[in-house]
Amino acid sequence: MSSDSDFDDENGVIHHDNDEDEEFVEYPTESIKDHTYVLHFGQPSTEKSGRANVIKLSEYPTIWNEGKLIYDVLHPEDCLPPATDQLDIILRFESHFESGNLSKVYYLGGYTYHLVLEYDRNKSGSCQWFYFQILNAKKERDYKFYISGFHKGKSLFDRGAKIFLYSHLRAKNENISWVRAGNDYSYGIFPGQKGKGKRSTVAFTIDFPYNKDILYMCYALPYTYSDLMRDIGAWTTQCPSLKSEILCETAGGRECPILTLEEEGGIPSSEKPYIFITARIHPGESNSSYLMRGFMQHLLNDSPESKFIRQNHIIKIIPMLNIDGVIEGFYRTSLSGNDLNRMWGSPDAVIHPVILNTKNLFKKLASERNVVIAIDFHGHSRLDGTFAFGCPNDGTDIEHIEKVYPRIVSLLCNKFSWRHCVFSYPEDRTGAGRIIIRTELNVVQSFTVETSFGGVCAGEGVDSLYDQLLWEEVGGSCCDGIYCFIKGEKDEIYKTAKKDIETMFPKRQKMSIDNEQNNQLQIDYGDENEELEKSEEILEPFAKSSRIFDPRRCKSFMNVSPDMISNDPPQKISMKWKQFPDGLVNY
Repeated sequence: MSSDSDFDDENGVIHHDNDEDEEFVEYPTESIKDHTYVLHFGQPSTEKSGRANVIKLSEYPTIWNEGKLIYDVLHPEDCLPPATDQLDIILRFESHFESGNLSKVYYLGGYTYHLVLEYDRNKSGSCQWFYFQILNAKKERDYKFYISGFHKGKSLFDRGAKIFLYSHLRAKNENISWVRAGNDYSYGIFPGQKGKGKRSTVAFTIDFPYNKDILYMCYALPYTYSDLMRDIGAWTTQCPSLKSEILCETAGGRECPILTLEEEGGIPSSEKPYIFITARIHPGESNSSYLMRGFMQHLLNDSPESKFIRQNHIIKIIPMLNIDGVIEGFYRTSLSGNDLNRMWGSPDAVIHPVILNTKNLFKKLASERNVVIAIDFHGHSRLDGTFAFGCPNDGTDIEHIEKVYPRIVSLLCNKFSWRHCVFSYPEDRTGAGRIIIRTELNVVQSFTVETSFGGVCAGEGVDSLYDQLLWEEVGGSCCDGIYCFIKGEKDEIYKTAKKDIETMFPKRQKMSIDNEQNNQLQIDYGDENEELEKSEEILEPFAKSSRIFDPRRCKSFMNVSPDMISNDPPQKISMKWKQFPDGLVNY
């Protein structure tokens, strides 16, 4: 996944000095994915999934260039025909549908398969998302899957994340939709690949619940363009004040919807500030759509808090910024091969029309009246938990004000991880949406909210893997947090969050004391807004800890430069310890 901060989700990308030997597939110029839409039935399971057992293999088996080719998405003539013999145990695969991603499948014998994914159509061939159909499976067999093509050297599969599985018969018989599945996971670079562009593989075992079933397997819960259009129809029926229009056409010629919500009954319409909500700029981050979906469910419900937001604001929602990528089953890019979350600075009218039109619209609206908050929902594939990236206001009268909203959400929802929130302007992320909205549109409360493909890392349900209900719960809390934020000092949660921030990040002070010779001693207590440069390897051991305070989380208590120290003793010094970064936090 993607991120735009120093907790860069791309830090784990496998880089090579020379990828000239990498072979890339020549894809057709027309879509092969948007003619078939798969509708999944059943309700989300209320039973939470724990983490899988992870196997650290000392020696990886050779799987590349072995086995019999039984599926090729671009060459139907190489695919096995439907099974007609009951003794035929070989699985059948298909990904020729909306958001599908599976390039080739090799049968390795017995119940073992090697699956190779389609890469994004960019130079690096980014790859993480998969979604495909399985037929002819036998129940209660130990199947072994090797899924290859991942462009990152590390993954949440290393820490017990599981794939999602859908069974048509389970949905029919038990009314249960997607569930986490599989066990004995391992992740790494397996031997036998040609060229320098090595790819990672996830390996796991799995069994299926029924014979003669129709199964689907995916990286995360699919949320397609067709799913969105069905939801928009339901939302506009539920709330007549919600209006759906077409922002523009995508580069692929598809219509991009924009939703506007404003209800009567509050302040005059001409005085209502804006709220901007966007999601799914990276197509493989389907979990971001479930945050958005949970946000919308709370926004449209009958609670006094949601009603207050609707009646006193104009909310602009663009729920799917990269429709082309979603339909084509890409992970990170658009049809042009660009990461659209790096294009906000200078979007092109031809190849980035949705970003250009979104930016121009938001810029026009922000020039007319205040924007309370802008939230862009994302997914994250390297860290557990849900957290926010914001834009700092160091050295200004509003220093640390950007931290209040994320702190509010963390108080409302224990599945939101305050300790992972970062507030920074990374130099290589200047084209990211939240930074452009802050710097060019002057929206102070501009955030990326990231949710993990893995599991919850704090609070109740820690180590449970995220599912539809959990993602929607967190999205709803993001909506509730806006109510607390806009109520300000009238809201108890806001006051608590503000007090927490003032305690964690006291205003910077420099103490100057002149001695008799006018020599000056200054102690700089540092920038309390210093970016959190912790690796997940350090953070993870404390996710389950009951410690009240973790001493490794404080980088320093006092920063002193030798140039600030005088040879003559000062008249008086009153030392003040820097506050601990998170105050007293119970993990």
